[in-house]
Amino acid sequence: MAISEIIQTYRALGLETSLNFGQYTKHLQNEIAKEKDFRGKEDKTIEWKF
Repeated sequence: MAISEIIQTYRALGLETSLNFGQYTKHLQNEIAKEKDFRGKEDKTIEWKF
C-alpha cells in the first residue's frame, strides 16, 4: 500500500466518522427535545399534592 493510499483511506475514515458523529448529535438533540416536551406536558397534567 502506497503512502498516498494510506492517506486517502485515513481521510475517508475521518470524514465518515465526522458524518456519523453529526448524525448522532442530531439524533441526541431530537431525543432531548422530545424529553423536554414530554416533561413539560407531564408537569401540566400532574396535580402536585403535599
